This record gives sequence, C-alpha cells and structure tokens, in this order.
Amino acid sequence: MNPFGELKRRLIDVAPCAGAGFIVSETMFIGGIMIMAAAVGLGWGNPLKIRKTLAEIYSKANGSRTFWLGFWINSLGSVGSSAILSIGLILYLPPESYGLLGVAVLDLAATVVVRKAIWSGARKAVT
Repeated sequence: MNPFGELKRRLIDVAPCAGAGFIVSETMFIGGIMIMAAAVGLGWGNPLKIRKTLAEIYSKANGSRTFWLGFWINSLGSVGSSAILSIGLILYLPPESYGLLGVAVLDLAATVVVRKAIWSGARKAVT
C-alpha cells in the first residue's frame, strides 16, 4: 500500500492538468446539450417530461446541422471526461485505486447507449 502522503502529493501534482481537462470536457458536454436544445427549439422546461416530445425533437433534429454539431460536441465532451478520469487513475494513482475505473467505464457505456438512442431515433423519424 502506498502511504497517504505520497498519494496526496501525486493528486496535487496532477490536479491542475486533470482539472483543466475535466473543465473543458464538461463545458463541451453542457455546451453541446445547449446547442442541441436550441437547434430543435427546446426551452428550459422540465427535462423529465422530454419523453413526450421525442418524436417532434427527432424530426427537427434529423434535418439540422446545428443539432448534429451539438451532438458531436456533447459526445466528445462526455468521452473526454471518461478518458481524463481513466488516464489520471492509471498514470497517477496506485493500483489500489483501479477499482474506480468502473465509474469511467459506466460513464462511457451510458454515453454510448444514450447517443445510440438519439442517433437511431432521429434516423427513424425520417423513414
């Protein structure tokens, strides 16, 4: 087991780079969502009620380059967050902390599943 002081020093050393990367990727994630919402005319309503308007959103999304730009910005931001977490864990933390990679894997899996659903829904709206 690594002593706590060594772990603390490693975290302090990596914090500026990892923090900056995480802020950039989360900004891309949120910015992408905002671009997507603006492209389909979605306001700041209740996100839990969005399911009722999915057909309308999908039909507007398919013909909108702005929506797809936001989609890809959002996706890159989400993948970036998982990558930064994974790289930081592997390179800077002791092997005892590798169990936390599960968080990054679950986040990446959720990213793929949600983006696939959006992609499929928008494509089916055309047919």
